[in-house]
Amino acid sequence: MNFSKILQGTFTDILIRPAISADEKFVNNLRHTLMRPFVEKTWADKKLQERYYQINAFCEKDTYIIIDRHENKKIGAVTIRLENENKRIYFAEFHLQEEKRGIGSRIIKQIFKESSRINYPTEAIVLKENLPAMQKFLRIGAKIYHTDSTHYYIRYTPKSDI
Repeated sequence: MNFSKILQGTFTDILIRPAISADEKFVNNLRHTLMRPFVEKTWADKKLQERYYQINAFCEKDTYIIIDRHENKKIGAVTIRLENENKRIYFAEFHLQEEKRGIGSRIIKQIFKESSRINYPTEAIVLKENLPAMQKFLRIGAKIYHTDSTHYYIRYTPKSDI
């Protein structure tokens, strides 16, 4: 499923396009910069921190680049995939350089609308230390369905009133 087409029709201030190999450095640097405080609070051990970054390294497939149309520059990335075998949409990663104009919330809402359209839940795993991300998902309608020592497992269950 091409999520850039699903998302693009709703936004005039941003462009969302599939990632290409040339985006690897941008995405990995963005992840490292934005996630560092949460990763360091979650794992004191540098090897565990490095493992997090290795597990979440750039994957061109299913990654989309968010571009600010006004400034004509990359401002974020989202990795999201439709998993038919698990009957879900999986939000693997979502990073924005800065939250402005409600872009993050609008993207999440649009994915939840698609979730409702195809009647699949949307799931994500969020570091417990990343409270801003957790709060954003909860505000928009997701619920925590599981926790472990480091993560919240969240799910949006489709409904018709989004």
